Formats: sequence, structure tokens, C-alpha cells
Amino acid sequence: MNHNKENLLGLGLLAAGMIHEIRTPLHMLKERLKILADSNQDAAEECVRLADLCDHALSILKSMQDFSKASINAPLLPCDPHDLVESAHELCRTKFAAENISFHVQAHPEIFRIRAQRTQCLQVLLNLFKNACEAMQGLEKKRLDVFILNAEDQLVIRIQDTGPGVSSEIRQNLMRAFETTKSEQGGTGLGLYLSQQIMQLHGGTLGLLDAEGGACFELSFPKPAKGNT
Repeated sequence: MNHNKENLLGLGLLAAGMIHEIRTPLHMLKERLKILADSNQDAAEECVRLADLCDHALSILKSMQDFSKASINAPLLPCDPHDLVESAHELCRTKFAAENISFHVQAHPEIFRIRAQRTQCLQVLLNLFKNACEAMQGLEKKRLDVFILNAEDQLVIRIQDTGPGVSSEIRQNLMRAFETTKSEQGGTGLGLYLSQQIMQLHGGTLGLLDAEGGACFELSFPKPAKGNT
């Protein structure tokens, strides 16, 4: 078992223990807050806010547990990168339409297939699409471009939006667990961290490129050995 899998196994065991020990008292606390809110209108708003925080804590633990369970022994199978991107787009099509986001894909005509765990890679793409969508909220121009290309011995997928980009202060800790700029919107700070872990399990990387006019994230997958595609 490699170092990344050992870390994920440890994370899963830790999360399982934490959920077991914390879920019951959190649910009890939520019930008490509901009773208090019903009996004291002056405290109702604060009780609802505290109940939401309980849900937020549970969602963080569940994200950790679900990810670790799915990642430990998942096989890597031949996968078409273009099909992967289109599948992620299909899942986001309704949201993009509602937000008036134009979506464009440019793919190299001879991209090679990668070895991947499809569900995990979809999770990465969906997280990046979701982040881009949120970054462009309130803007007049909303465009999401995806570039799929071969780069020597790697397959590269770049996702670029027309949002405000990522400041140098945020960039420093962007991939760290529990680092979030969206705490008021319920962000857990796990999306990019778990996406990075998934890419490492695939022998690849997730990075943020320097770009003008928005954020540009890059996923890189190693080229499979001959006979493995």
C-alpha cells in the first residue's frame, strides 16, 4: 500500500470513529435547539443558525468518510478524457443554463485514453465546474472553457473561467484541507483538497496556472504504458 493510500485509510478510520462518536450528540443538540426555537421566538433565529452549524459539521465528516471508502481499492480502467468532460458537463447542464454560463470544449484530435477511476475523476471535474460557477456569480460575462491536450507523456485537462481569479493570498493555502473562502455558503474546504488527493492516486496532479481574466486549473494524467489503454 503506497503512502497516499495509507493516508486515506487512516483518514477513513478516523472519520468513521469521529462520526460514530459525534453524530448522536449532534442530533440530540439539534433536537434541543428545535424545542428551544419553538418555545422561545426571541432565540429562534440563533437556534436555526446553530442547527445549520451542526449539519455543516456532519457534512464535513461524511465527505471524509465517503471519499476514503471510495478511494482505497478502486481500480483504474481505460477512460476517454473527452467523454469524461462531456459527462461532467451533462450533469451541470441545467445549472449552467440557469446561470447563463456558456460552456466550450476544445480537444486535441489525437488525445490518448487514460487509466482512471471514472467516478472519482467526475467528482474532481464537478468540483472544479461548481467552483467556477460560483466564482462567476453576478458577472456579466460567464464562460467556462475546457482544453484537452497531449503534453509529452501526459494528458492535460485545463478548466478556465472568466471569474475574478485567485488572489496570491488565497493561492498559498488553496489545496489545504478545511481552507475555504465560502464558509458563509456552507463550503467545507475539502473540495480542492480531496480533488488533489484523487489526482495523486491517479499518478497525476492538480494545479492552478497563472492566467489573465479568471482562474485556470490544470489536471494532468500520466500516459499509460503500451498495452494498458
